Amino acid sequence: MAQNNRQLVAIVGTVETLREHFRNRQNVHVRGDMFIYYSKLRVGSDPHDVSVVPDVFVVVGPKEVPQSSYKVWEVGIVPQFVMEVASHSTHRRDRDEKYEIYERLGFREYWWFDPSGTLLRPEDEGRRLLGWRLGDDRKYGRVPAGSEGLLRSAELDLGLCVVDGELRFWDYEEREFLRNRAELVEAHASADKRAEDAFRQSDAANRRAAAADRRAEVADRRAEVADRRAEVADRRAEAANKRTEAAEREISRLRDLLVRERASRREPS
Repeated sequence: MAQNNRQLVAIVGTVETLREHFRNRQNVHVRGDMFIYYSKLRVGSDPHDVSVVPDVFVVVGPKEVPQSSYKVWEVGIVPQFVMEVASHSTHRRDRDEKYEIYERLGFREYWWFDPSGTLLRPEDEGRRLLGWRLGDDRKYGRVPAGSEGLLRSAELDLGLCVVDGELRFWDYEEREFLRNRAELVEAHASADKRAEDAFRQSDAANRRAAAADRRAEVADRRAEVADRRAEVADRRAEAANKRTEAAEREISRLRDLLVRERASRREPS
């Protein structure tokens, strides 16, 4: 477990950064501060004799990796990438005992990071970040510094370096640093705000659409009432036309009768 806040921040930040980077790769599993059992625990034996607890490790390959204790014989492989974040109480074991365990078990890469910058050895040449990779002889050899001072992890295909005392990971393909914890928090907050703004805009648009639907419904009802009124008016007009035609026919009939009556009066008897 982390011995101080600086170590804790480095461990949590590394785990979160790598998980974010590999979030779309289901065969890449990032874990932190978790027991790895490399031999079965026998009755009366000490768990520390058959296990190790890396600060950070990455397993590539299996579809599933335990969320609690990692048993090598069940998973079938050892993690390919492992990192220890140094503290005053752990750095000697990290550099000696754990180095030997990881090398013996075949962890392909072992990384050591000193966030305080106070635990360096003379042979470290002032470097707060060191990496080792297994060679063909199954022994660790130092990972050399590449361009721009980066140490390249062949297992993660990422560059590692220390910037202002902070461990950073470089994406060679995108040519940029992976977002650290603060940047991830800011990005997530920004994404949440954009989602909230989009929701509000969508909600406002939905309300406007609903209001437009209500206005259209009112307009439809008014149009329907107007259509019914027009229909009534048409029927009334038709009835009036029929009455007018009937009156005109009656007037014509009466006029004809009057003409015939007058004509009969003028005929000689």
